[in-house]
Amino acid sequence: NEAKEISVRESIRLLLKNAKKGNCIPLVVEFGESFVGQVTISRLYYGAFAETTIGYWITKRFSGQGIMTIAVALAIDYLFYKLHIHRVEICVLSENIKSRRVVEKLGFSYEGIRRKAILINHSWRDHLCFALLKDDAPEGVLKKVAFKRKSLYAARNF
Repeated sequence: NEAKEISVRESIRLLLKNAKKGNCIPLVVEFGESFVGQVTISRLYYGAFAETTIGYWITKRFSGQGIMTIAVALAIDYLFYKLHIHRVEICVLSENIKSRRVVEKLGFSYEGIRRKAILINHSWRDHLCFALLKDDAPEGVLKKVAFKRKSLYAARNF
């Protein structure tokens, strides 16, 4: 069997189908009145594993403004404190500097490379994998990010 890329329409159809089965949680990201991106929680495991994977994207117009960092932080806090997930993994393309900044700002630890893990433009690509444990953010991820942003703002205006 040869893997094939799917259209956006097909991707959304599959996402909704998996959400109905409870296999994922797709979240819309809005800024003001604009739809700007998506966070998808997938591979939800409970019990002894209690882990999940998060994927995300944002439109170019709103990229680099910290919006996705806040959206992912909110999703992680929901996972840690409402669904009692213990571990969250995020994998990104090595050249995607902005996505790497998101995991860095959120305090994720680098765990390794998933070789040829995703098919993009007819080419299998490597993913860099990062993880965050609930123990890494006992007060919540959003609170940690908000504190950093507030401190940075205060330092710039000193």
